Amino acid sequence: MDAKVNIADFIYNTNEGKKEILNTLFLLNPTGQECKVVIEQINLFFDHLIYSTIYSYYK
Repeated sequence: MDAKVNIADFIYNTNEGKKEILNTLFLLNPTGQECKVVIEQINLFFDHLIYSTIYSYYK
């Protein structure tokens, strides 16, 4: 099944979603160490999501 997918739009929208999650995190006012750990996990999640999606699309 072929789907018309714009990878650039997907990456842009994913990054916008990541920004929204980070903005919500900052509203919770975490400590510096808590913030660092959570941001690392958020970045890993979105990096993996983008990589997996692009890899699957071009596979």
